[in-house]
Amino acid sequence: VFGRITDSAVREFQRNVGLPADGIAGPAVFSALARLSRTVAGGNQQHLRELATWDAMPHGSSIDSATILIDPGDNNRTLVGSTLTEAQVCWDIANRLEGRLLAVGALAILTRSSHGSLADERDRAFLANDQNIDLVVSLRCDSSENAQAQGLATYYFGHEYSRSATGMKLAELLQEEICAHTSLLDCRTHPKTWDLLRLTKMPAVRLELGYVTNAQDCEVLADEASRDVISASIYSALGRILAPTIG
Repeated sequence: VFGRITDSAVREFQRNVGLPADGIAGPAVFSALARLSRTVAGGNQQHLRELATWDAMPHGSSIDSATILIDPGDNNRTLVGSTLTEAQVCWDIANRLEGRLLAVGALAILTRSSHGSLADERDRAFLANDQNIDLVVSLRCDSSENAQAQGLATYYFGHEYSRSATGMKLAELLQEEICAHTSLLDCRTHPKTWDLLRLTKMPAVRLELGYVTNAQDCEVLADEASRDVISASIYSALGRILAPTIG
């Protein structure tokens, strides 16, 4: 309904863009509307606001008081050149990470037992929300028909119009730490809208720890010492994202 308030708004817009203030919403008005551009460039406003405060975690946590949800994959694909499965590799790294977190007083919650299966991804997201989790770390391996495909990649919530700045920062730290201490190729960080990343209220990331179809990646993942290094690197990245701001 084009009433008094709408008429007033049209006239005000016309004055602001230099048109005759006749209150007629005609072609000139619509052309002026089409020429309007966003006042914030280089990223969406939500992302820019979050970037400014990404280190202010939801509960003011530090590593020794944080609650971390660890989500180890349960796929039984066997690693090339090994009898180990993806599920065993992910569980071993998750278990080592849990031990490191518990040692400093943090609370670590795992989404499955050592031989258990995972619940639906949406249910795991709701579990994280119900448990007042600070950060979610999901552990997986990738695969490809191309045996040359290899490397580590980390994913955080994001799409064309929005993203989790804290999740993105944590993903970058995880890539930095793991790639600095292992021979895994850096396949960088990427935004995704998977349910565990999208439905959680807190920052969540998913690590693809390498390709079960690549001999070089499997050599790293099958090595117990390397898995311990990976868990230590994840712990270090969590400590950095949760480090209290000084000053």
